[in-house]
Amino acid sequence: MKKQSLIILLSVMLGTTAADSIYAADEISYTSKPIQQWSYQIQGSYSQHIQTLAFGPDGTIYAGTLGSPAKTVDDGELYALQPNGKVKWSLHLGPNWTTPTIGKDGTIYTLSYGDLKAISPDGKIKWTYQGGEFGLEMARPTVGSDNTIYVVRRENTFQSLVALTPDGKEKWKATPEDAHMGYITTPVLGKDGTLYGGINGQGKKSIYALNPDGTTKWSFTGEGPTHKFLSGISLPAIGEDGTLYVGMSDGYVYALGEDGKAIWSYQTNQIQHTAPVFDTEGNLYLVGAEMGGKEEILYSITPEGKLRWSTANKLEVRGFNGVTLHDQSIYIQGQDGKIIRLTLDGNVSEDQAAPQGTIGGLTFHEDGFLLSGDNKLTYYANRFTDIPNTHWIFRNGTIQWAAKTEVSEGYPDGRFQPEKAVTEAEFITLFIHSYEEENGFQLNPMPGAAWNEPFYKVLEDMLWNVPGLTTLSQRSQPMTRGAVAVLVAEAVSGKKMSEQEAVMYLLNHKLASGRTAEASIDSYVPKGTLTRAEAIQFIRNVKEKGIVQLKKVEE
Repeated sequence: MKKQSLIILLSVMLGTTAADSIYAADEISYTSKPIQQWSYQIQGSYSQHIQTLAFGPDGTIYAGTLGSPAKTVDDGELYALQPNGKVKWSLHLGPNWTTPTIGKDGTIYTLSYGDLKAISPDGKIKWTYQGGEFGLEMARPTVGSDNTIYVVRRENTFQSLVALTPDGKEKWKATPEDAHMGYITTPVLGKDGTLYGGINGQGKKSIYALNPDGTTKWSFTGEGPTHKFLSGISLPAIGEDGTLYVGMSDGYVYALGEDGKAIWSYQTNQIQHTAPVFDTEGNLYLVGAEMGGKEEILYSITPEGKLRWSTANKLEVRGFNGVTLHDQSIYIQGQDGKIIRLTLDGNVSEDQAAPQGTIGGLTFHEDGFLLSGDNKLTYYANRFTDIPNTHWIFRNGTIQWAAKTEVSEGYPDGRFQPEKAVTEAEFITLFIHSYEEENGFQLNPMPGAAWNEPFYKVLEDMLWNVPGLTTLSQRSQPMTRGAVAVLVAEAVSGKKMSEQEAVMYLLNHKLASGRTAEASIDSYVPKGTLTRAEAIQFIRNVKEKGIVQLKKVEE
């Protein structure tokens, strides 16, 4: 009964003083269960599937709908949504087959009908780069640190990489070696400006590296025979040390140095691979599949090229819809389209932080995540709506710590109500619940009894004193700081104490502090009440002081 579903339970384990440590906003979830904040329904006449999302520097969410591949069907929109889900503007572009790319200045770049369009943050078209007779390859544009835009242009029997200035003029055009009779991918950029991408030409698959001016730096061809009809080249990914990682249709994943030489290769025997993603230790995660995406397998490979684990014969996945790493977890779709959460060791997590349901994409953003699928976009918050970043329980990390330890849950409407006075029943529920496993407390509901009765039964058994044991009306009243001191001090020490003795015990053992700089009974304010935030701080203090088990009072 570790996660007893009592709405009355306080949401998380908090703190009472503002410490100096500040947690990054994306390090951990702040609630144990994500809360839907808003949902936006796209209206359209044909296959209005939302593409992968992009985010502006001001938090604007950009989503392009797939639309019709035929120019005879006039649909396909680019939507700009405020962080609260309200539409800022929409722009009719025809079918958007690529994810928008956002420049440093907020300019949105997206392809439509084979042309590249640059759109201002207020929804106005700044310029259009014409793709010509054969159009641009429908791949996401790449934008460099100097705002150079890179797209792939079809040239009859071959393709070229085109570099554009921020105002849409051609800087240069290059056709990498082996790019004839095939196609190339848009590049990823190294820290030194080198452009890396994949080539499929005349049945030959390779990796290209171009200098910032478009001249060839090097090319790499894999070890084994490649598939004749499929490109089989994933978009390369660059590690922190500049190493390039890529999967190819010869059935290998390669690590390449900046000189284009193979550092290692790992054989997956798959002809299609997704772009690798990395954890903080440098381990790779990517999906490989046979022709047509059959039998997709998620692989985890060490930075040295050794297999850590795979989902082969263990778990059926649909990884070509995307593999996401976030907060020490892996998110991927199962065969039924539902999100699966894995630990970094490859085990299915019991804690499904994302809601169940068939979805088209999972994107973590700010303090939550967005689910996009078919014609719907939904945002779920991983934090309480009434705790801003400036609140002391956020700044000292208590709210994050509380959610991570899963002591309790918040209100159904997404609020924590940190300044609300905590009742006696609420506090003792939190306190006992936090030691449920360590002490082996039995908290099963009692037929016909109040929801809090199992917790008061523990108090009786442990001989801990609170007013509500003898006066039932006290259970629903705000609990005084003095009563909290008695309960906590007796449970930690195992000794019966008066209120004054209990307050001094907490102060001397630094399990609590007064409301002024002076640590005294008066500064502790025994007759005062506790807020929900302060209530949890007691629990955090006790837990972090190394109190492994609570004690029964000596008779």
